[in-house]
Amino acid sequence: MIYEDYYIFTPGPVKMSDEILAIGAKQTPYFRNAAFSEVVLNCEKGLLEMVNAPKGSRVLFLTASGTAGMESAVMNLLGDSDNALVVNGGGFGARFVDICKRHCVKHCDFKVEQSNLTDIEELAPKEEFSSLIVNAHETSVGHIYNLDSMGKYAKKHNMFFIVDAISMLVTDPLDMQASNIDVVIASSQKGLALPPGLTMVILSPKAIERLKDV
Repeated sequence: MIYEDYYIFTPGPVKMSDEILAIGAKQTPYFRNAAFSEVVLNCEKGLLEMVNAPKGSRVLFLTASGTAGMESAVMNLLGDSDNALVVNGGGFGARFVDICKRHCVKHCDFKVEQSNLTDIEELAPKEEFSSLIVNAHETSVGHIYNLDSMGKYAKKHNMFFIVDAISMLVTDPLDMQASNIDVVIASSQKGLALPPGLTMVILSPKAIERLKDV
């Protein structure tokens, strides 16, 4: 049975506004024309401004789940020469670990408790890593990581920084430039309060260049 009106007390999907529901009831537009392209470009512009992305950043729109966005980042941006430090503080950190395993990306499963990652520099394994991967909101345990601290750590050690911000976009401050983030993964059904099924992967110029080498 499908209920017409009820509240969902989860990180997402969330309750949509009447305006969004009304738009969903309209006829699906044709997408291979200039008018639809303009809509997509306007959405890209808004998203880049929302996260203070570096000049030259782009957004990839995927008709897929958030997990697919996570996987697309790993499989397209990390290669044989990489060694990823994956912050694993719960179910979604473990998902990044599984994705790295599946795509044979060398990685360190950095298991942390929700309260003990105040200083990643002090706690992280003392080996050389090429990239840092984190779920900004580890919603499986209700924890949020300090992206500014992690970004400083990544910059200091010249690490490529991938952030799953699926539950952070709109709901909490998110600044790619201030936190030295190279890739942001977001989805429609959380803070944006849209229907599920759309994932956005925001790439900095550094990430775009990296695509050519992997």
